[in-house]
Amino acid sequence: MDTKIYLDKSGGLLITTRFSEWENNMRLGIFPQQHFLLIDTFALKSNHIILKSVSFDKVPLKDFVTINNYLKYIEFDEVAIHECNLINVQLPNCKHLILGIKVKLNLSNEILLSIQKITFLSLKTFRGKILNDLNNIKDLIVWDDIGFINELLKKIPYIEILQLFKTNLETLDISLNHHLCLLELYNSKKLKRLEFTKDNMPNKISFEMCPNLVI
Repeated sequence: MDTKIYLDKSGGLLITTRFSEWENNMRLGIFPQQHFLLIDTFALKSNHIILKSVSFDKVPLKDFVTINNYLKYIEFDEVAIHECNLINVQLPNCKHLILGIKVKLNLSNEILLSIQKITFLSLKTFRGKILNDLNNIKDLIVWDDIGFINELLKKIPYIEILQLFKTNLETLDISLNHHLCLLELYNSKKLKRLEFTKDNMPNKISFEMCPNLVI
């Protein structure tokens, strides 16, 4: 298969079809310099390797399923997915799921069994669906929203922490998020108001570069 597996010194896996682009970005200083070791799937079963994170970068569905069979008994701190079409797959066990640009992945409680935190690096390019309420998610980070965040918040009712970096909405609706303790807002120049009830106002609200927001 074209997909290759690389291991870094920190116990992170990089699974990608375009490692040459990673190498070029490291040479240019876009990505931090790291040393990667090319490994095979049999090495994933080794008791001598402690794995902490895994990144899937432009991995075809068939290759993802094959490699994931070797990862299903590993508990990762983080799983990151970039430019992948992974509709209706089971994800590796992890605490934190990071979704990069151009990800197509349907999210449900059934595939997010152990995940408590989700980061959307580009909500505007996310092409998946939320199939049911994600009741286990407590921490949500969202970058680059073009108006989907309010619908997303309805599907994640029990979040305690929300960090939002850039939205083009004028009103952020958190009226259904009764457990929200911390709300941080950044670089949202169109945002004017927050919608919540007096019973579910977050304990702490902070905002930067939101010139039109009135609380």
